[in-house]
Amino acid sequence: ILADGALGELREAMKASGGWDSTALVVMSDHGYRALPGTRRPTLIVKPPLSTAPVAVSREVKLERVYDLVLGLLRGQVQTPADVVTVMAGTQ
Repeated sequence: ILADGALGELREAMKASGGWDSTALVVMSDHGYRALPGTRRPTLIVKPPLSTAPVAVSREVKLERVYDLVLGLLRGQVQTPADVVTVMAGTQ
């Protein structure tokens, strides 16, 4: 709950400064991995720079895909929610 509040404050500060729409944000957690079967806790949340809403990945995430995702974000190759889905599926 503490992390949720901190992320909410970060989002509001970025929106107030005008930086939210052009910023990429990646949040990763292991709580989804430890969740009980049937739960839908995301293990990865990504807000691409050309999107105002984040993409939640609620399945097991391979670290190689996260590496590709971060490199794609840094290189400007991942800009939209569809790009995130493609990279995380390993079909890029």
